[in-house]
Amino acid sequence: MKEEIIERRSLAETPTWSVASVTTVMVFFCLFAERSIYRFGKEKVVHLGKVNGN
Repeated sequence: MKEEIIERRSLAETPTWSVASVTTVMVFFCLFAERSIYRFGKEKVVHLGKVNGN
């Protein structure tokens, strides 16, 4: 069998634009997830309020 050698770059050798792009995508995803959870929770509270008659 052939042995495959995988060379990995350290963070210091990674281009700045690449690190910035990944970080930006992660931040936007986290903000989207947070807002979605907030809105879902708000809708659930409103829905439960109507069911309970409050």
